[in-house]
Amino acid sequence: MWGFETDEHLDRLLVISPHLDDAVISCGALLLAHPGATVVTLFAASPAAYTSPLNEHDAQCGFRPGDDTMAIRRAEDERAMAAVGARPVWLDFCQHSHVERADPIAVPPGALDALLGAVADADPSCIVAPLGLLHADHQATHATALAARERVEDRAWLWYADLPYAYIPRVLDARMRILHGQGWVATPACPPVSPDFDAKWRAFLEYATQQPAMDAPWRLHERLQRGGEFYWTLDRLS
Repeated sequence: MWGFETDEHLDRLLVISPHLDDAVISCGALLLAHPGATVVTLFAASPAAYTSPLNEHDAQCGFRPGDDTMAIRRAEDERAMAAVGARPVWLDFCQHSHVERADPIAVPPGALDALLGAVADADPSCIVAPLGLLHADHQATHATALAARERVEDRAWLWYADLPYAYIPRVLDARMRILHGQGWVATPACPPVSPDFDAKWRAFLEYATQQPAMDAPWRLHERLQRGGEFYWTLDRLS
């Protein structure tokens, strides 16, 4: 049964997402196959003030000075979560492009307790967390999830490849080497996912502001359709 999670482990999913579109991009097919999941986004808060001029990503997304970009994105997230049958939970932390952190890849102060609270509220049977590839916010989310893994050992855990970053050469390998050095071994997992790629893509299209920055530069539609999603379990080296 290596690689196969039992149905009882997957009946109440909690997916941890760095940003407001990452869960759909990386786990949309998994969410569609398991309606009723909870998606907890770590960096979902609006900053007290946005930079002037706006940061490069916000400008690429078509936002203008004066826009509450994160409020607009949270509204998009509500529609995307409805499209995959999931419930959004937004934690009160700002992404690094809005509020710089002293160590951008470390666990943000207060984030572990906030995540553990969300897990307790949702009472999931399985927690699905990012491997934390390349992007500072993704790495910080991974660090937070890995710390939570040490505190929540009575639930199944899966770890997903952050898409599309997993396609950058050596990025995934670097994470696996770090995990091995920390005493973890990764094993591929193959949870049931929906074959309806069009439904996943329609959910992503609800993130209308993210399309200019994500779709064309990454050839995201083609890449996600061809490549699918990737999951692992992490176990302590004996």
